[in-house]
Amino acid sequence: MLQPTSVCNLNCAYCYVPDRKKSGVMSDAVIKASALYAFASAPAQKSFKFLWHAGEPLAAGIAFYRRAFAQISDVAPDGHHIVYAIQTNGTLINRDWCKLFSEYNVDVGLSIDGPASLHDSHRKTWRGRGSHERAMRGYRLLLEHGIYPGAICVLTKNSLSCPDAIYDFFVESGFTSIAFNVDETEGVNTNSSLAEAEAAYRFFMQRLWDRWREDDGKLYIREFRQTLNCIGGLKSDPGFVREPDEVLPMGIITIAKDGSISTFSPELASTESERYNNFVIGNVLRDAPLDVAGSVAFQKINSDVLVGRNNCKDQCAYYSLCGGGFQSNRIAEHESFEATETVTCRLHRQILADVIIEKLSGETRQNASERAMISAG
Repeated sequence: MLQPTSVCNLNCAYCYVPDRKKSGVMSDAVIKASALYAFASAPAQKSFKFLWHAGEPLAAGIAFYRRAFAQISDVAPDGHHIVYAIQTNGTLINRDWCKLFSEYNVDVGLSIDGPASLHDSHRKTWRGRGSHERAMRGYRLLLEHGIYPGAICVLTKNSLSCPDAIYDFFVESGFTSIAFNVDETEGVNTNSSLAEAEAAYRFFMQRLWDRWREDDGKLYIREFRQTLNCIGGLKSDPGFVREPDEVLPMGIITIAKDGSISTFSPELASTESERYNNFVIGNVLRDAPLDVAGSVAFQKINSDVLVGRNNCKDQCAYYSLCGGGFQSNRIAEHESFEATETVTCRLHRQILADVIIEKLSGETRQNASERAMISAG
């Protein structure tokens, strides 16, 4: 994951990224060093994904990406498959951007929170204006060019009373894939609107599930699909444990615009901590992967993440379906990786799992009853 710039043209209420008015983009030297670092970090790997994220990536400009893509291609080992992805708020998309995305087959993710009334209540410009209209204009341009973005929708307290409106918006707008993030305490976002919203979250997911099943799951909803996969894994193998990238050392490598390296959770790159060296474990301009893996900062973080994961394993009944992720939330809420339960894991793992298991059980009972009635008839 690469941060081309911290600048963003929006001032979203729940954003965790600092310095969103600070100009500057990742230098050519850092781009080249980042690519070399990535390839050296997994020499046997033949496929690499470079995701441009944090801040508004399109604020770096089209010329920046043409240079970046060329530099990465120039240093990529022969036979390697390179995938580029960008997560954008969509407001800067025009036909030139669409041409670039098509030319390089860029995977585009669009950050949009549903219908205008919900989206504009949190995703505002620096002047306090809504951004929904411009984001949807960008989305329509993408569709015109044969580009079908996945959506990331952040759930806030306001969202939880509107499951039907949110579901209808994404289906009627033609989205085929959606991921729900939650308003989280992390980075510079020091308060979450969902801190006391467990009942509302449960209601939202229950209703969303009903709508989704009525449509035979045509819309890919990340939270449902991933949890179902884990339930299936646990059913076939009692020893199954979910293993999110956030618990794997170097499972996610995040490189900030100055070349600083962090791992485990992308949000940590935007978080300060004296205890953990601000989560910086090296810099691509001076450090090789082996140097980073042997650094004091990485060893401390890695050790504490493992302790936290083991604590979850010992204490939490949902561990098999979670695997002990959400590292940035542990830091934000407890200032330590060794901590366990967070607001996000209660919502997005525990309650979500309860809802899905309850719904599946109800469907099983209903199907059994219907079969019995058919047999009796």
